Amino acid sequence: MHVHIWDKVKYLLRVKGMTQKTLAANLGIVHSALWRKLSGERKVSLDFLHKLAQVLGTSVAYLTDETDDPKPYYSKSDREEIPPLKPIQMTVPILDQEACAGEGFNFDDVRVSAVGWLPWPLSEMGGVTEPKMPYFIKVQGDSMMGVGIDDGDFVLVNPNVEVLNGNAAYVKWNGRCSIKGFIHYPDGRVELRPANAHYQSIWIDDIENEDFEILGKVVRWTVSGIPKDVI
Repeated sequence: MHVHIWDKVKYLLRVKGMTQKTLAANLGIVHSALWRKLSGERKVSLDFLHKLAQVLGTSVAYLTDETDDPKPYYSKSDREEIPPLKPIQMTVPILDQEACAGEGFNFDDVRVSAVGWLPWPLSEMGGVTEPKMPYFIKVQGDSMMGVGIDDGDFVLVNPNVEVLNGNAAYVKWNGRCSIKGFIHYPDGRVELRPANAHYQSIWIDDIENEDFEILGKVVRWTVSGIPKDVI
């Protein structure tokens, strides 16, 4: 086991109030893969150590026991030459809503269906990014404006993150896809609740026997548009 690395990682997680699962998500890997790397089951590459140090705000030298100072060190001249730290990112496809309205898709389908690609920080993915690829879709309608999701916004959907009661989710029901608040009641019923008083909730009596599927959790939203001229 990489005892020293694991001890350093545990210390930094405790200081930052970060969980192992959150660390794994920020690295873009599942929790089990992170444990295999830190436990010595898998070889740890220098590239992985750099990413680990970046996410934890430390240095590779600290993780590899070359120094006891967890803070990354730069001389004055180094600081003048080093550009601002770029967050670890992944390139996320932008899809039409219709692209997700079928029975699902794999990565090859995404490549075909994508109308664009957008780099986005791994720390803002809401969780792990595998095995299914997160994606952006453009919102059509104002039924979720009460939670800040407006018509024309792009929302980031992560199909790998568990949807809990009250979360905004991208769902498919009777062949139609939409973004709604998801509420699962003890009696088995599901309420798809809008965030706009002008719309009514959709009630599903039995999700096991109806054409219903949770496509993913809505983890971020962003506005995309071209500003108008001032004159």
